[in-house]
Amino acid sequence: MPSFGPGVLLLDHDGGFWLVHSVPDFPPLASSAAYSWPHSACTYGQTLLCVSFPFTQFSKIGKQLTYTYPQVYDYQLEGIFAQEFPDLENVIQGYHVSQEPWNSSVTLTSQAGTVFQSFAKFSKFGDDLYSGWLAAALGTNLQVQFWHKTVGVLPSNCSDIWQVLNVNQIAFPGPGGPSFNSTEDHSKWCVSPKGPWTCVGDMNRNQGEEQRGGGTLCAQLPALWKAFQPLVKNYQPCNGTARKPSRHYKI
Repeated sequence: MPSFGPGVLLLDHDGGFWLVHSVPDFPPLASSAAYSWPHSACTYGQTLLCVSFPFTQFSKIGKQLTYTYPQVYDYQLEGIFAQEFPDLENVIQGYHVSQEPWNSSVTLTSQAGTVFQSFAKFSKFGDDLYSGWLAAALGTNLQVQFWHKTVGVLPSNCSDIWQVLNVNQIAFPGPGGPSFNSTEDHSKWCVSPKGPWTCVGDMNRNQGEEQRGGGTLCAQLPALWKAFQPLVKNYQPCNGTARKPSRHYKI
């Protein structure tokens, strides 16, 4: 089953960027020659993570997209770019992985030299991205923010060594900082409670998305972690009671 995961790739011979985000129907078609922002994205919270990568890294990104199996609605890939990145061409044509393993992780290095870890799963992986793979792969507990207005939301999971805890409420720090429930936030991200991991992606935690492709992009960037982790106001521990996170953490 194709993923709903939105995103943008743009590159030339010097490199390009990968925009990982949660905004439905964004961006508009290039043929429109105009910028527009979806009305729904004005109502609910969203995340956008844009990372610049060298030209050579896009072959790895293309491989990851054969696992997430996105529905490509606009593209221009011609000449040397189609030759250099056959996986991107395959994704445009609707190709996806057809044999195990049904998940893939690759290391990507940005233009600035920052190391990112990309995690991608195909629908036949058949498990939750976070509790079924990511927490163990990163070796950490996770607090996960995702869209809760879906059917079959998975509860927080503490059945393994690493806990995966659903974020219930977001609050921006500081006087008058807004706060809202996860039912008002369409973004999809997770953090390790004590650092240093932060991941931004396109997957919710529900039964349906166990059978859907998708992924997340992770980094051990202190500045990124400090931007996201303090947003967690309440989360669901495994006994089902909302709990405020401890602020006694360090990197």
